[in-house]
Amino acid sequence: MYHRPRPLRYVAAQPPANLGAQQQSLSLGTSQSSNSRSLSPANSTATGYTDPHPQARFSSIDNIPDSETPEIVVWFTSLDEHDARKKDHLRFTPFGQLLYDEGFQYLSQLSPSVMSLEELAASMGTSKGTAAFVRCYAKQDLEALLSR
Repeated sequence: MYHRPRPLRYVAAQPPANLGAQQQSLSLGTSQSSNSRSLSPANSTATGYTDPHPQARFSSIDNIPDSETPEIVVWFTSLDEHDARKKDHLRFTPFGQLLYDEGFQYLSQLSPSVMSLEELAASMGTSKGTAAFVRCYAKQDLEALLSR
């Protein structure tokens, strides 16, 4: 049974200045919305997850504690709400519940060190291509947590 995850705050972040226009379109774009309490990461280059312990620094995405990363269902829902990430007309929200039912609770569990792309695709019940989108977005958002 699914339990509603705790609410997360999202904040705006700016893309690195050296990204090309095409790379920026692949990242998380911007939004006209001024609702800073939205679960959508639409106005950031990553989910914009607010780190409750900003003084903590981690050496790699594999060292970020699970509790420091977004909850899996909330994160997948945010993918569908994000302008740049929904451009391929994929629906990500159902995968959040699917993975939650498989015991996944946090974004950090989608790290390549936890499972291969093939294993992720099998767990999601989808193609390797769709799993590759998810893996890419997860990596971007986890790396954004490193820079905080």
